[in-house]
Amino acid sequence: IEDTIGELRAAGVPEELADDISVLPAIGATPDIARLSAETKKPLDMVAGAYFAAARTIGVDRLRLAAERMNLPEHWDRLAVRRLIDDLFVHQRALAARALANGTPGQDRAAGNAAVEAWAQSHCEQVERVSNLIVDLERTGTFTVARLTLAAGQIRDLLDA
Repeated sequence: IEDTIGELRAAGVPEELADDISVLPAIGATPDIARLSAETKKPLDMVAGAYFAAARTIGVDRLRLAAERMNLPEHWDRLAVRRLIDDLFVHQRALAARALANGTPGQDRAAGNAAVEAWAQSHCEQVERVSNLIVDLERTGTFTVARLTLAAGQIRDLLDA
């Protein structure tokens, strides 16, 4: 959120508007967080910490941003990317749920972050493999539907392991 605020302000967007625009993705995550809180019976703050940590840990946030920035003229490509974005949200929720199931002490956002970090440590080889793939994809040029599909598949495989 802070990075987006900085980018918008640097582009000349008024401060208050930049702040409002930057929190929209977090506000959009509210239904997922509330649902996950109800399913796991964990406090909202803890679930929010795990939810956003999950996105960072497996690169979902970076992939979603790349997908949203794609300018695709073909209708079917746009539908495919929309589906990939939906799948990335599913993967993010799944990782947060698995991390929260491990019974990390605490009830706050830091406990949610810690739960995801513990999960990532126990799956460090697979997480590193996904991270390296995303870095390679970012470094080698513009994202395509095929590249996003490959990355989302790697994340799905990580969660299936």
